[in-house]
Amino acid sequence: MSDWDEPLEEDGLTLGPEEALQREIEKSKSLKVDRLRLRDEIEKLKFEKADLAQKQQQ
Repeated sequence: MSDWDEPLEEDGLTLGPEEALQREIEKSKSLKVDRLRLRDEIEKLKFEKADLAQKQQQ
């Protein structure tokens, strides 16, 4: 692939290596935050499920 064949970024601009790397780092950080948030949500739902199961048995 030559320099002229490189695909454009989402906003239609071709980024330099530093900008592309920075964008990937930001995406990675965002995904990590989402992952942690989802883990917390899963733990909360597991606790609620166990609590409901216990109440149902009573």
